Amino acid sequence: MKRLVIPAAALAVAAAAALYLTAGDETGEVLEDARSYIEAMRSRDFDRIFSYHGDSQRKCMIVTVRANGGDVTAELEAVRKLKRSNFETASFSEDLIGEWVEKAIFTPPSSYHIVGVDMVEDTENPSSPLHDINERVNAFVTVEVSYPSADRAPVFGGRPLKSGRFVVKMVHSSNIARTLRGEATIDRWLFKSIRAVPESMEFFD
Repeated sequence: MKRLVIPAAALAVAAAAALYLTAGDETGEVLEDARSYIEAMRSRDFDRIFSYHGDSQRKCMIVTVRANGGDVTAELEAVRKLKRSNFETASFSEDLIGEWVEKAIFTPPSSYHIVGVDMVEDTENPSSPLHDINERVNAFVTVEVSYPSADRAPVFGGRPLKSGRFVVKMVHSSNIARTLRGEATIDRWLFKSIRAVPESMEFFD
């Protein structure tokens, strides 16, 4: 009986093709979940924000995994209350590092449109090349945001921002659960972080 030997290069091509096709299928879901998070942030709907916020959901998963089937109602409510308190007192940082910094970008008076989505292999949390493709990909959503007036805009370098692009990193709930050796109870893309695209920025005079 002959053994079938598949060259490594062929496996790599197959993995890349599978990744490409799956990423294409996921783009629509990424767009939907990114819009849900941004709209929730603009309307300050914290319950919805919480459900699409990566670190918040990670904390909930940790509680659930550690409980091993026990009642976690009180613990989950404590996580939500702490996150809400941090959200309400969050301050803006120009480097966009820190929890809830996106609150100052996606404000009620702001307007936005999503420019595009890039699906990128997650090299920090690798898995088998031909399995769990969804868990091996992070999404980077480019969003253009504009503000109606200088007094209602975030300030970068001492100047109020008129418009600019930001890249929002989204991670899938199953990816987070996998790193905790648990199972996700939700199936969605979650907000991870945000960074500015400095060359895209236009400022009020």
